[in-house]
Amino acid sequence: MKKTKLLLVSPLPPPYGGIARWTEQILSYLNTKDIVEYMHLDIAVRWRSVHGGILSRLFGGIIQLFFNYIKFIFNLIKGYNVVHLTSSGSFGLVRDLLFSITSRVFFVNFIIHIRFGRIPDIYNKKNFEYYLIIFIFLFSNRIICIDKVTYNFLYNYSDSISKKIDLIPNCIDYDFSSNLNNNLSKKNVISFVGWIKKEKGVEELVNAFLSIKPEGWVLKLIGPIDQKFYNMLQEKYSIADNPNIIFVGNLNNEQVLSEIRDSRVFVLPSYTEGFPNVVLEAMATKNAIIATKVGAIPEMLQDHAGILVDVANQKSLEVALKSLLNTPSLQYSLSQNAFDRCKNTYSIEIIVNQYLNIWKS
Repeated sequence: MKKTKLLLVSPLPPPYGGIARWTEQILSYLNTKDIVEYMHLDIAVRWRSVHGGILSRLFGGIIQLFFNYIKFIFNLIKGYNVVHLTSSGSFGLVRDLLFSITSRVFFVNFIIHIRFGRIPDIYNKKNFEYYLIIFIFLFSNRIICIDKVTYNFLYNYSDSISKKIDLIPNCIDYDFSSNLNNNLSKKNVISFVGWIKKEKGVEELVNAFLSIKPEGWVLKLIGPIDQKFYNMLQEKYSIADNPNIIFVGNLNNEQVLSEIRDSRVFVLPSYTEGFPNVVLEAMATKNAIIATKVGAIPEMLQDHAGILVDVANQKSLEVALKSLLNTPSLQYSLSQNAFDRCKNTYSIEIIVNQYLNIWKS
């Protein structure tokens, strides 16, 4: 039997995001375990701004695609016989299709790892992404989804897809033993991690906090700040004058973990999400979690591991916050359930073993 030689195609920071964080964790784990021979091809955005216009994104993307493709072919020539590519959709699907076709030309198994939650919407709209995805799936040996909505949709879409699709959630590389007795060291802090912008539900969170006026509690918002949005918040709510609302700014992952390790409550009121790593980190650090019913979050917080609220619904968020902050026993039970679920379902050892079965199949 031919030895498995894995070529992992995924982004590393900068810029920092969920897929890049996943890549860091997987590479760190593989470096410490002699379970598979591998090489990594970094496809992070380097030649253009993530938030640039369409023309700049296309031009920069073409330049980057050329260099990445040369590296990709070079690795296939070196004998790597399994390609695991993470996809965030959009224009990156052009690269994904090219890599999938090339893998087939070299008789290499190709695994597409869908890291975005818009598949049902794309199939309904039948836009340019739809036609690219159809052909990518045709040339793929296996398809990995991270959430049940995407998995169920594709599984039921066609027999050919149902035979090669797998549901594997995100993972977290965390020393769970370090958090067994940290409840006593926690502070009365409500933490949020993500972009400080409208689509993350930040205004609803700030407004809910101001409405309930929780005595002795602080709201910490961690992440890069959209300045126009911040100015709007300041104009409406005078947030700079409130000592209990702290905008921490952008931090690296270790600093983020340190912050949420100290907090009792974590809130993520996003309008859309895929499978947010920060929720796993909040679970692992024993936070009582409130989050919106988007993406994979309902799956992550099942078994009483958190409180789900409606999108862009300040009243729903307000009621959940007030109930949680006034009930220490609820904080404890939710945080413990979240910790146990994270440890037993999302630890990196469990998830990598599932990848390994696919890589070696």
